[in-house]
Amino acid sequence: MTLDDRLLVSRRTLELATALVIFAMGAAVVAGALEYKIGWDDGGPQPGYFPFYVGLVIMGGALGAAAQAIVRTDWCTTASITREQAARVGTLCSLVGIYLAMALYLLFTMRLQGGYSWVRSVAVALGTAIAFFVMFEFLFGQPLLKGPVEGWLGFQ
Repeated sequence: MTLDDRLLVSRRTLELATALVIFAMGAAVVAGALEYKIGWDDGGPQPGYFPFYVGLVIMGGALGAAAQAIVRTDWCTTASITREQAARVGTLCSLVGIYLAMALYLLFTMRLQGGYSWVRSVAVALGTAIAFFVMFEFLFGQPLLKGPVEGWLGFQ
């Protein structure tokens, strides 16, 4: 095993981190629902009833995913991201920018691995990159790394 093949992030770590984020989202739903009544009255369920139980289901699913990650001992050595993969992604993003790298990744993954048509692959790749651009640049006001293509288009 070379240095580049070593784990940067194990599957177990990624699964546990994802379960933690999903659990927190479920807890936020439950906390929001508790601002209202969550029981029943003469007219039926109270406003917080449905969101409260949906939040509990989300939290339960997250706990199940976390338990699975803990039980699966082989996930400690299964790579989600190796150092070599992270270096390739970092190099590509620094050369062409996040948005174009995202579009290229989606395009070729859908076409070559998924077997989708060129039209569908291009549509999803461009649509996703544009949606992320609008979301981060305009809605969140948080610009991401841009490459020369975005600069040529005037998006620096």
